[in-house]
Amino acid sequence: MPALIRFLKDILRFTIDIDKRKFIYKKKGEIFMFLKQKKETKRKISFFMAAALVFSLIPAPSMANAAEKSTPNAKLQGNVDNATIKINGTTAVSGDSVSLKDGKATIIVEADNGYMFDSVDNITLETEVTGETLETTAPSSTPSGGAVSPDETDTPTTTPSSEPTETPGTPTSEPATGGAASGSSTEAAAYSLRENTTGTLNETKTSITFELTNITKNILIKLSGSAKPDTRKFKVTFENKLAKAGYEAKCDSKAFTSGNSVTGGSIVSLVVNADANCVFKDAPVVMANDIKAELTPNKTNTSYSVKGGIKITSETKVSISGKAYEKFNVTIKDASATLKNATLTATYNNKEFTGGEVLEGDAVILKITPKEGYAFTEVPVVKAGTATVPSSAFEKVAGGAYNVSVTIEAATELSVSGTAELQKLTDASPSDNANNASLAETDFTDEKVLGSFLNAFANDQYIDEAKANEIKTAVSKNEAYIQAALNVTGASAEAKTEATGLIKNDTSLGINTDNLS
Repeated sequence: MPALIRFLKDILRFTIDIDKRKFIYKKKGEIFMFLKQKKETKRKISFFMAAALVFSLIPAPSMANAAEKSTPNAKLQGNVDNATIKINGTTAVSGDSVSLKDGKATIIVEADNGYMFDSVDNITLETEVTGETLETTAPSSTPSGGAVSPDETDTPTTTPSSEPTETPGTPTSEPATGGAASGSSTEAAAYSLRENTTGTLNETKTSITFELTNITKNILIKLSGSAKPDTRKFKVTFENKLAKAGYEAKCDSKAFTSGNSVTGGSIVSLVVNADANCVFKDAPVVMANDIKAELTPNKTNTSYSVKGGIKITSETKVSISGKAYEKFNVTIKDASATLKNATLTATYNNKEFTGGEVLEGDAVILKITPKEGYAFTEVPVVKAGTATVPSSAFEKVAGGAYNVSVTIEAATELSVSGTAELQKLTDASPSDNANNASLAETDFTDEKVLGSFLNAFANDQYIDEAKANEIKTAVSKNEAYIQAALNVTGASAEAKTEATGLIKNDTSLGINTDNLS
């Protein structure tokens, strides 16, 4: 509202004298400008142009508003002996300034190790508003030359105005512009936050917290006082829930056992160690009065220490839980003598494994793959030491192979046995045979079948009785196999033609077209 009143007054003081070819701007009795107008430009001057000039001379009210909305700061004055001061989470010492976002200040005074506060009266807090955020400099009221038309270049005249003038510096009833009035030291001194300066002592008497709110101006925080030596004695007990691991506690570099008492503020160091030949898969858990401690591992995960130790400020119960896992030596027995017509591979932690250390509870994966043309008619046998791995652990995968997961619970040897059989011809579905022909299961080691097959080559000059016996022996030992051409009776002409073409193209059969039925 004051700005609007000043604007209206300035409008009334601005006059245009067209007859005298000049316009005059006067404010508070001071003649700011006399401009002689040329004849060709005097009609161009209008009230709106004059109003535009006036607007250019009015200070932007947003400057003051921006200052009022700026984020206030808190400056710390004084310190507290044997304690650390934090303002909105930032550690501060005397002379530091901290930004007060949202107009709030949370001041926490924390006693050093071995110190405490008898009561909130140990700390005195006083505040003072400095008001610095509202102090602004009034913009110059001298008009800018940019409002004058480029062709109005005549030398300004200083013809006295007939209107009365005010002597510069004479006091007026108008409010002064700028921030001095709204941000004066008198107002700042009258404003205080004393009603919020009662602190809160925590249960362990190791810190005092002050909460200041609704802060709109820069403030000075004055702190004084001292933390007292903590002579209280507190009992510390340990609950051990570790498996294959133990702990070591110390206070003042001396061994500390469960049930001992220490002076308040003392630091108890704690290290959790895995047993010999053991390692942690997961970090153990240390709880001090239901507060989880932060742990730091060593490079081998065989030991964890409590970061910074455990500060004792009350009766304390420390619970330690976790499990370390033993490292077992696992060997893979050579399967060349016990596994026939198949190969064995092993992996551990997704890497090829030929034997070595395996953590307790981890699994070694064995893959048993039959050779091409062979298949297992029975699941292979896998043993871990003397214990047989149950069939439920086997998974059949592509190619007729088996994967088996063996969980390691002790040092052991893994062994595999089994035989992959040569794949046999079996009854095929009608859709797989020409003209719905059927194939009976064939075993070429059978004397009659083998003899009948060899007789088919009786007229072949390359196969004599000795050669036939050699073939028979090789087949019976699974050292060779025989490719057979089948004569399908009642087959259609189309099927016969296709079969003939297939057999003619396989020269290993030793059969020519004339032998085909």
